[in-house]
Amino acid sequence: HTIIDHVKTSFKKYRIPFFVSVGAILLAAVLLFGGGAYYSQQYTDRIYPRISVGGILLGGLTEADALERLESAYSELLDAGITLQFQPEGNGPVHAEVLDLRVSGATDPDLVYDLVYANPDQMVEDAFSIGHDLPFFDRLATAFSLYLKPRQIDAGFEVSEASLRTVILDRFSDFEVEGAATDFAITLDGDKTAVEVVEGAISTRFDLDAFLEVFTKDLQDFSLVVHEIRYQEGSDFVTHEEALVFDEEINDAMLAAPYVLTYEAPDTRLYDWTVDASDLSDWLLPQKNVDGIVALGLAGESYESFLEDIRFDVDDESIDAIFHMEGDRVV
Repeated sequence: HTIIDHVKTSFKKYRIPFFVSVGAILLAAVLLFGGGAYYSQQYTDRIYPRISVGGILLGGLTEADALERLESAYSELLDAGITLQFQPEGNGPVHAEVLDLRVSGATDPDLVYDLVYANPDQMVEDAFSIGHDLPFFDRLATAFSLYLKPRQIDAGFEVSEASLRTVILDRFSDFEVEGAATDFAITLDGDKTAVEVVEGAISTRFDLDAFLEVFTKDLQDFSLVVHEIRYQEGSDFVTHEEALVFDEEINDAMLAAPYVLTYEAPDTRLYDWTVDASDLSDWLLPQKNVDGIVALGLAGESYESFLEDIRFDVDDESIDAIFHMEGDRVV
């Protein structure tokens, strides 16, 4: 047999499967292109299916309908507020209370501001942009990928952290435990100084950093669970043992008193203030710096009063300029 005879024989043998395969490929192509064209036409002015924002399904909606749905969910979230739980004394009773997310202004009760913020317009724009303004085959690829895996868009909620901290502390400060700083009881006896450490108490404060992190994540699905405000002990507390090491340093500082502070103002006026041993005995106390290292510091009401006196002496009160006309000149 020649090669031509062999080809003819093979074609007769496999022509039915061949035509079936070609027909299937052509049918698939027709369905693909036809279905893709129909799909694109159906979603020309609608969000592609299986697209959600913050857990709210927007697929198949027009931009206007999607915006209405998101704004409604946003409003419901703000109206519902957030339930906060406190357990101030270890295993004591749990206190729960709802905190409004819409707060009246302090100076104008009619001015209401939100403690959380979202932009539904931007959410809709992000959702609608998926699959649109793309070449035909890219739109088909996008539709196919959405069929395999739905697309979830972050709602992008933002929290007014400073305002929320202020509202929580103003309303629930009674659930915190106020501490007391470790101090010195300094007694002057001639050229000798007796130093006694008076240990304070550790404060127990709200751990608002941890709360805000969890709360911000929880917001992103337009719904809120009950949040427990946990506590943390004050990190700046100085223990009795840590304060004992300053006896010698305090004694040296007291023996070197009095101290004279001087300041020359820009107008050449000279100021001076005297700090004696009695002042130091009231001001000295152990403090932790920003690195957590215990050092000898100055604080207290009498110290603040001393600084206020300095500010009063040194600060010049501003005087408004006065202009008047002299002929065609302003002087």
